[in-house]
Order: sequence, then C-alpha cells, then structure tokens
Amino acid sequence: MIPLLSAGSAENKCLPSVEYGVSALLIVERMAGRRTSRINAYSHTHNNAEKEKIMELIKSKTYKNLAKAFAGECMAQNRYKFAEYGARQKGYKNIASVIDEVVYQEFNHARMFYSFIQSASDKTIDDIDIASGYPFRQKWDLADNLLLSAEDETDEAERIYPEYARTAEEEGFADIAGLFRNVAAVESRHAALFTDLHERLATNTLYRSDSPVIWKCADCGYEAESKTAFKICPLCQAKQGSIEI
Repeated sequence: MIPLLSAGSAENKCLPSVEYGVSALLIVERMAGRRTSRINAYSHTHNNAEKEKIMELIKSKTYKNLAKAFAGECMAQNRYKFAEYGARQKGYKNIASVIDEVVYQEFNHARMFYSFIQSASDKTIDDIDIASGYPFRQKWDLADNLLLSAEDETDEAERIYPEYARTAEEEGFADIAGLFRNVAAVESRHAALFTDLHERLATNTLYRSDSPVIWKCADCGYEAESKTAFKICPLCQAKQGSIEI
C-alpha cells in the first residue's frame, strides 16, 4: 500500500497546516504493519487513551461521513476518467493528461478516507450502511462536462467537506477534521482548473492568446512563439492536441 500522506509532505505544502496526531500514526502502524518511533515515544497510558478514541469512531457520524466521502471520491475518479476518454477521442491529448492528474489525486483522497475508516476496527468491516446523493449529470459534451465537474468540485470544497470537518471537530476527531479541510482546499483548486479548461474550450481560446506566447509540443519539445499555436508540430508532426496548455 502507498504510505499515508503526512501534513508536511510535498503534496500538502500548499494546504492549510494540519498536524496529524497519534491517531493518524496508529493508522500508519495498522495499515503498513509496522510501529513508529513517534508512537513508542508516547506513554502507555496516552497510547491506550488515543486508541480508545479511535475505536469510538465506528459509533460516530464522522465514520459514516468518511464512507460517504470515500464513495464520492471513487465516483469522481470515474466521472473524470470518462472526461479524459472524451478528450482523447477528440484529439485533446494534453487536456486528457491534465484530467488524468486530477484522477490520481482523487484516488489519493479516497485512499486517505479509506485508511481512516479501517482504523475504526481491528476486525473486517463488512459494510457501512449510508444514504447520500451523488451527481450523475455528465453526458457527452466535453466542455459541458468540464463545467459540471467544476460545479461538483466546488460543492465538495465549499459545502460538503467543511460540514464534515465541523462534525469531526465536534466529535473530537481533530485528525479527520484536518483531512477534510485539506481535501476541500484541493477540490477548490480542481474547480478552478476545470473552470479554466471549460472557458478556453467554449470560447475557442485554448490555442490562442491576445499576446505572443511560447507554445510547446509535449511530444518532442519543439517551441514557437506566436499568438496562435501551430496546428501540426513542424518537428514531429504531432497534432495540436499535443501542445502543452
């Protein structure tokens, strides 16, 4: 399994500073099958108290919110894979690559939520009964789907995850509250990215600029400066969809 992210990791440098406490370290121990020196540094009494607090997670509203969040991130991955597929079909190779990065980030959000869920019990968790609504709005138009994706990400960033964070804080799960806030910050940036791609596609300005800029072919590295990007790379003959955006 991929190691859990820590608050100070490279992927979190632009996010709000959140220190994951002993509970998160216990998750690392449990999911990775090893003890850590930081956990050993705490007293036996402190460890037992923290572990009891983690085990109470299974009785909380936060536990179900984690399951809802996990389901939502898994669905988002696949919706964005559909968008990526549509971009490639239309020849927008680099749009597809940008979306693929978001897909992997959504996978890691789901992985973190799943890790905390598994911390709630040493036994196998057979199922979690949840009821929640999820978006099924995207159809076949790439530009429309990018706009809908931006709206979905905004909803997570501004409504869903802040609400889950408040609940986790109230229930005493500071680590999980911090996770929800960190994910919300990333979803806000996803929304801005999808909005930008939608606007540039909808206005046909993906490969046009008001002033000269450098256009670079991602396939071979060829560069040219102009207001309009080349339609075919003079060096490797790649189509316009391979130009970095």
